[in-house]
Amino acid sequence: MTTSEWGEKSSADLMSRYVSKEMGYGVPKEGWRICLAHEFKEKRKPFQAKDVSLSNVLEHVGLGIRYLKWWYKKTQVEKKAPFIDMFRAQPLRQIYGAPLGGIGGGTITRGWRGEFCRWQLNPGMYHYKTVTANQFTVCLRRGGQTVYQQVLSVERPPTLQGWNWGYCGEYAFYHALYPRAWTVYHLPGQNVTLTCRQISPVIPHDYQDSSLPVAVFVWDIENKNDYALDVSIMFTMVNGSGHKEDKSGGHWNEPFHLEKEGEAVSGVLLHHCLAVNPYTLCIAAREQPDREVSHQTAFSPKGTCSGLWSDLITDGRLDSPTVTEKIDGKKKKKERN
Repeated sequence: MTTSEWGEKSSADLMSRYVSKEMGYGVPKEGWRICLAHEFKEKRKPFQAKDVSLSNVLEHVGLGIRYLKWWYKKTQVEKKAPFIDMFRAQPLRQIYGAPLGGIGGGTITRGWRGEFCRWQLNPGMYHYKTVTANQFTVCLRRGGQTVYQQVLSVERPPTLQGWNWGYCGEYAFYHALYPRAWTVYHLPGQNVTLTCRQISPVIPHDYQDSSLPVAVFVWDIENKNDYALDVSIMFTMVNGSGHKEDKSGGHWNEPFHLEKEGEAVSGVLLHHCLAVNPYTLCIAAREQPDREVSHQTAFSPKGTCSGLWSDLITDGRLDSPTVTEKIDGKKKKKERN
């Protein structure tokens, strides 16, 4: 079997459960492609101490002693996390896709099913945690009434039960060709296909900006019905990365609006206030004459969170009323835009 034949067979296996005929908008032929309903048969395990032969142990005794000294100093004296931790190896999970960013200043990795599952906000330090509430949701409206609303995730988590989870993975596929990735969702029974193009801004001759852990999501909507639809895409994101430090309190969010060189964007800044290495996450959308950008500055990822879901399903937009809410133990007046 040639390399080309093997690649075609492998791709066919990964896409064998895809039942839709829709191939999305602008998705290239080259790249790695997989149906969201695919299940890997083989199970992988990290390399462990028992996998090392005695001869290799004897050959690398000196290296092992130096590593133990470095590990002890880093963890017990400096009280820091080692960027190479041989004692707590991460399990090998076949879930990762193209990262957001990745040239040098950190990354946020999305899985091929769309989950935000690996965080490298400090270069070289990886935090493996899937944040369930970080999701895209689609809302279709016809004649002023919502006819379809769905979280674009195949998961069925125990939290956020007020949301409509469990998207049918047989109707979607993921395609990666870094620095871009595409996810194509055919909405069952709606005759609508969504193509989400993820772009990490690798900019020629601009290493500094290309190093940032950022990405642009471009949505193309194909409506093959003989009637018009209003389509809303909602993106939800938690202020944090799922780390235990998220519960330390003091984090806060605020809406913003920016105009520059004739373009305008609106969104929400998520200020993550830590004693060491504080950072701000940002989600925003470009304003255009035929589109409306709306937001909510805060929601609780615990419980059913039915309020946010109902807010979108009512009129296809989010509303931030002027109220004073308690966020992480501090009161902050939310602003209406």
